[in-house]
Amino acid sequence: MRFCHLSRSTSTRVIIIGAIIIWAAIFNMLTYRRPATVVELRSVAQPPAGWSQSRRVVHDSARAREPVKERVEPARADTGRVAESHAPLSCFTDLSKPEDRVFNSEEKAMFRYLFDWPEVPTSSCKRMFKMGGLASGKGCLTDGDKHVCLDEPLSLAAAHDDCLIYSFGINYDWSFDEAARAFGCEVHSFDPSIDYPEGRRSDGITFHHFGIGRNNHTNVYGWQIYTLDQIMDILGHKGRTIHYLKMDAEGGEFDMMAQQLLDGDGEFVLDKVEQIGFEVHYRLDPRLEMGDFYLLANETIRSMRELGFNMVMWEYNKVVWQRYMFPGVERPVSLLYEILLIKNGPDTWDRSKRGRRQREAAAAAAKAAASEAAAASRRR
Repeated sequence: MRFCHLSRSTSTRVIIIGAIIIWAAIFNMLTYRRPATVVELRSVAQPPAGWSQSRRVVHDSARAREPVKERVEPARADTGRVAESHAPLSCFTDLSKPEDRVFNSEEKAMFRYLFDWPEVPTSSCKRMFKMGGLASGKGCLTDGDKHVCLDEPLSLAAAHDDCLIYSFGINYDWSFDEAARAFGCEVHSFDPSIDYPEGRRSDGITFHHFGIGRNNHTNVYGWQIYTLDQIMDILGHKGRTIHYLKMDAEGGEFDMMAQQLLDGDGEFVLDKVEQIGFEVHYRLDPRLEMGDFYLLANETIRSMRELGFNMVMWEYNKVVWQRYMFPGVERPVSLLYEILLIKNGPDTWDRSKRGRRQREAAAAAAKAAASEAAAASRRR
């Protein structure tokens, strides 16, 4: 029997080629990205009695469970030593002075209310879908997905050809929009920040190169921003129901709600929206952001509840894992939440509240002008 003996140089080449093949296979396994399930149906049982009174209970699938403690960025103590890895960060930054860190009982109660809102469901959904999302690796991390409820009296399941979905914030991830189209809906996608041609992307999906905000303007980046009612008017959707409003607008969610619920400009159309799946963005430095953000957020959230919107699902943002301590809030909280609101409650919102601030400001300005005119007349 003859044996074939390889030379040393040939053996070296074989080893090198084999190593390259093994390395390529490992690299492919680590970097492989696959689309998440387009539409995933799961059944959600009714929550147990008294569940909404507990901040620590999360209603998930068919049972209530304790939330998993997540790793947070370590905070440094005064001694310079690094605290334990589970220690939350302070919500204050170097810009805040000592007097900026003092809050009264009403302000602390407001922070508790604001951070209870995305963490304590006020209703439930028996038929919950998950639309879109991109999974990386073995699927441990999925981003861009949104939960959708098909319960009655919501009409999404029965809308068929009349189903209308607005999707704000694409960032080149079309997975939600394509899943919504596969569900049979007319989808309109919005993002002024990406380089993508305006118009029809595919059958049933149309892209618009503008964003949503509190007023109609061109921002500092040159992006065109419109209010929700103006967008519906531009697209010829006035009077139609928006069955699902998806928002990943980096803080634009509060601008949209403020324009619809507080400002007197534009037409009120939020009662035409059935579901809102969005990412909630809170801010650091509560004293410095009090007037521009936190008081506004508090008023809009209360008005949303009065309008009949209930929170049925929440989760922490999957990418940002830091937790912070806020005044009056006795637990670490996140600045980013993914939540689903559905309009299934009674509408008790007083429409006269809309534009009240503007009317009061105008009345105060008119009164001040009259006083100044009277004083000037007396000086003559």
